[in-house]
Amino acid sequence: MPKKISFSVIYVSDEDPKYKSIELNAHAPTVKGWQSSKNCEYPQEIVLQLETRCTVDKIQILAHQYLIPSKIELFSNNEDTNMVSDVTNINWEYLGYITLSDNQSTGFKSRELKSANVPNCLASFIKLKLHKNHNNSYNINNQVSLIAINVLGTEIEKRRSSNTDTNVLDKLQHILNDPEYSSPYDDLAFEMYVDTEVVKIIKDMEIKKHLAVLSERFEYARKLKQSMECLREAGEKLGKYELEKRHAIEMEDYERARHKKNQIDEYRTYVYQHLAVDQLLEENGVCSKNDDCGEENDGSRTLMSPTSIKIHDKRCPSPSSTNTQQGQVSPHHLPRHHQSPKTGSPGTGSPTNIQSRGSFRRRNKSAGAIVKSTFEQYEEKPLPALRHSQTNEFLRECQLDYDPKQISKLTEREKKQAALPIVVFGADLVEKFYSKHYLDKEEGLNRLKEGLLSYDNSGMHTANKTARAAIFLLHRSLRDKVFSVYSLANEVIRLFFVQYVPGR
Repeated sequence: MPKKISFSVIYVSDEDPKYKSIELNAHAPTVKGWQSSKNCEYPQEIVLQLETRCTVDKIQILAHQYLIPSKIELFSNNEDTNMVSDVTNINWEYLGYITLSDNQSTGFKSRELKSANVPNCLASFIKLKLHKNHNNSYNINNQVSLIAINVLGTEIEKRRSSNTDTNVLDKLQHILNDPEYSSPYDDLAFEMYVDTEVVKIIKDMEIKKHLAVLSERFEYARKLKQSMECLREAGEKLGKYELEKRHAIEMEDYERARHKKNQIDEYRTYVYQHLAVDQLLEENGVCSKNDDCGEENDGSRTLMSPTSIKIHDKRCPSPSSTNTQQGQVSPHHLPRHHQSPKTGSPGTGSPTNIQSRGSFRRRNKSAGAIVKSTFEQYEEKPLPALRHSQTNEFLRECQLDYDPKQISKLTEREKKQAALPIVVFGADLVEKFYSKHYLDKEEGLNRLKEGLLSYDNSGMHTANKTARAAIFLLHRSLRDKVFSVYSLANEVIRLFFVQYVPGR
């Protein structure tokens, strides 16, 4: 099984003092990534020394949203790390190259994740050669940047632990060496948006789950799987909290930073307790409770989803959260509640709101108002968009600005159907064609119309490819039941054949 191979950056052509190459050695929501110096010379080079010699299967690269290299070439070397004294004199084997989008279709707000399957090769070093940047109005100093790099491969020499049973290790290695399986928790898209501590716990649980299946402890394996899913959601929230805290520190708003730290600690403790993380990890040996599948246990497991955790906290707020609401937090940091898109009522913890979120317990009419915890308040707070800041790409990608007409995200099936239009026009435009709001569909058609009228043959997509992508979206719009959408689709089709097709 290809796994994440740790590495360290040992050489870069140059770097911005504020965004050094050491940032590439770790994966976390708060990493800033490496950035070249202003008006640097091209190509730029980055050399990675792998922790162990391995067979490289895949290299993942997370690019910046507007400091984007036009092309990245990949090289490998299999020399003994102890024998290499000067990395500039290494003989490199060419693996291939990847190209990156100029990101105009997303308005330079999203970062592109590229996963390149490379020919199986033994490697101790990896080199990335970054070519000249894509030009845009935000990249005024012609820089390039990488937020993260991930190397997936198979270790040549398997390391064994002396205090672990050999038979158990053999069974585990049989699973881990399966070339058809790769862990989703080694993927860069997971590690860059989930809290670092939660990532480690989930990876430990994944190994425990494999061993539980081999030992036929299926109830234990089920609990681990369920807890891993809940932990991932909680880890993404903790990652957002950490990003908010760091931004407050950079703005020297230390009161707000302290408030965010308290939210992180409270929410982390709450999640770990309700998911019984210490019990599931079995650090002190086998725990018989993990194999218990009684009704009472199943009921407690039901409350382990993030939604149920919030419901439980509303009914039984902790003393610390109650005190916080009673005036220990500055009014400048209290969240503004917004209308719930599902219930149409403010998120104030009313009985209707609780029932709509899936609580199976009846509300006591004499219980009075329900007090929210601090991390719950944070969840309902529409965060402001921070313009073009290196530290807030994650916030912008999550689209935290509240919009009552927010369009629905594409399902995996829809993404496969619309793969070509997404590549050509971007996911943001395609989502409008799949939206349930006719105004979104009309906006999508108008944007498609503008894109066809302003098409330039020098763009990265050919006229034929652009035409096939446009026809897919227009065909979908023609079947719409709203007349205004159907009428506008006919107008764009007429424009397509009268103005776009002739001469191309």
